Amino acid sequence: MLVCSANWLLPDTSLTLPPAVCEIEAFGRDLHTLAGRAGFRRDGRYVPVERLDLVLVGDMLDTLTSSRWHASLRPWHATPAVDQVMAEVTQCCLRQGRRAIASLRRLCRRGVRVPSATSLARPSGERSVTVPVRVVIVAGDRDPSVGLRAFAASGAPAWQTASCTRWGDRGEVFVTHGQSLDPAAATTDTTKPRHPSLCESLAVDLIGRFISSLQEHLQGSRWRPLGRLLAAAHPLELTAVLSAWMRRSGHHCHTLRVNDLWKRSIARWHREARREPPHVLGLPVDVTARLADWLERSLQTDEPATAPVDLVRSLTAERGEIHARLQAMAGGETDLIMLGHLSPAEVAAAANNDALTVVGLGGQPSVGRPCLPCTAVFEQGEHAGWQTATCTALPHSQAHVYAPLIVGGAGPAGIVDAVRAA
Repeated sequence: MLVCSANWLLPDTSLTLPPAVCEIEAFGRDLHTLAGRAGFRRDGRYVPVERLDLVLVGDMLDTLTSSRWHASLRPWHATPAVDQVMAEVTQCCLRQGRRAIASLRRLCRRGVRVPSATSLARPSGERSVTVPVRVVIVAGDRDPSVGLRAFAASGAPAWQTASCTRWGDRGEVFVTHGQSLDPAAATTDTTKPRHPSLCESLAVDLIGRFISSLQEHLQGSRWRPLGRLLAAAHPLELTAVLSAWMRRSGHHCHTLRVNDLWKRSIARWHREARREPPHVLGLPVDVTARLADWLERSLQTDEPATAPVDLVRSLTAERGEIHARLQAMAGGETDLIMLGHLSPAEVAAAANNDALTVVGLGGQPSVGRPCLPCTAVFEQGEHAGWQTATCTALPHSQAHVYAPLIVGGAGPAGIVDAVRAA
């Protein structure tokens, strides 16, 4: 059985917060639920799964949204001082995320308990068996190599690391973070110095500075949850996330002040972006001025304005382009591709009429639904095809909702989209 999760964004907590306890606990419950569900075969028999492979599909750490980058140092620079700060931020992320990491350690040490099978091939209500857990960590765009190694070294037993991975006897499932498919997150190469991606530039010089200015001028740490939401948002979703947070949090008395600080932060980011233009994959022109103008104007209305068509086209990949790159990355024999980075809208752009099926993990934190995404894939008997299920745990709710985002034509057999428990 394969389970994938991504985008935990464990920060150093100088500007944002780590996943809440309820998210971590819900993730553990989701694993138990999915492991038990995977034991049911297509013919109705119950046979406990033999092993659970957990793949953490990138962006487990958030080394960008930190107050340490607010001087002249930037993560994409190549100096000893930058390397030192990156190492310190990474260690702080690991310390502050120790609760989440400890939950993964317990999974590796204890495994997952599921009901054993009776003589009639039904789940036993009295006996259980332990399913061993193995963890593999896949690199994301926010996981520097030093951070990935440190994260893997924090495990007990040791966790494996990879840039991508395959699952199944014939490698039918290909798992990758997918940043190279996102124009806003892709970079030309991994060497430094280099130009930042648009997402890197926004994380350091807009989101980081904005949250820092909120804490400075409005005091208190209540703005750090907003930093986590903004850090996980696509560039075209930033003002929508900010507006939703303001409406939900009830800080109406601070609306004018927040708007002013947002405009100032955009202006400072634009100055930095002109000095070090971010790289946007496949785009020969600079979109920073266009984006800065829209970000500033879109918050002035009751509902954030829709992004201009040309800006949307610049910052999202077309369906054919995504599909071609997926085929090149995964090869022609892969039936199922798991992405831990692209937004649901971008994954939907990969829809096509052939056998390539894409599963987008989604599950980025939202104002009303903090969650850790959890997508399971399991094979139901020899040559029976794949079955997938996605858990999204909703705090303060009695139900777990399974709603996998599956796009494509003739995908794996037995796709499920609903198991709801009262």
